[in-house]
Amino acid sequence: MINEHDIEAFKDEIWETMSEDEKKVTFKTDESGDTILEMGDVFTAYTQKMAEVLSKRCDAAWYYDAANLIRQTAGIPVSVVSDTQLNMKLHPEDDPE
Repeated sequence: MINEHDIEAFKDEIWETMSEDEKKVTFKTDESGDTILEMGDVFTAYTQKMAEVLSKRCDAAWYYDAANLIRQTAGIPVSVVSDTQLNMKLHPEDDPE
């Protein structure tokens, strides 16, 4: 179950992976002299980073779920995995690429 803490941590993780250039907000002035905050580029960069993080996590989850399915099919207990594999499943962000 996803809670508020998980969502906040995920948002912070994405924001931290963005470069300073991607975080820059531009200001424009319209005909009436009002200042307009342009956030489109920031939202685009944020969405791209979020998609990258989600795809990596989904790839890692798929790999470990597929490996467990193969183990089960072969009759190998899923509990027979190394500490490294278990740690990588619990913390896929630490998985070396």
